[in-house]
Formats: sequence, structure tokens, C-alpha cells
Amino acid sequence: MEGYAIREVYYDESGEITLYTQSPCEPFGDDEEELKWCLGTMIDAFDKEPLNLDHLDFLLERKRRA
Repeated sequence: MEGYAIREVYYDESGEITLYTQSPCEPFGDDEEELKWCLGTMIDAFDKEPLNLDHLDFLLERKRRA
């Protein structure tokens, strides 16, 4: 898929990416405050470096085989 999307990314104790969600995330909350919090975390994602998922998949597969 071309373009940008927000994904949940999980890191280990050393800060290395261990996995990410396959599908892009959608904002969700059980109430208005939770929805605002969720949207806030998505907005914060714009302060991070974008990930190249093809490259990330390559690195994660290489790490699994090691």
C-alpha cells in the first residue's frame, strides 16, 4: 500500500521494534475523553520518523532467523 497510515508499533526493553499492527489504526474510545487521548497519541506520531514497512519487515525477518 502506498501512502501514510498510523500503526501501533511495539518495542522491546532496548528500544528495538519487535512488531507492528498489520492494519492501520483508527481512533477509538469508550467515551469522549478516551477518544481525545487516542487522537492525541496519533497526533504525537507525527513527531516520529516515518517507518518504511518493507524495510522493517526485512529487518524483523532477519532478526527472527538469527
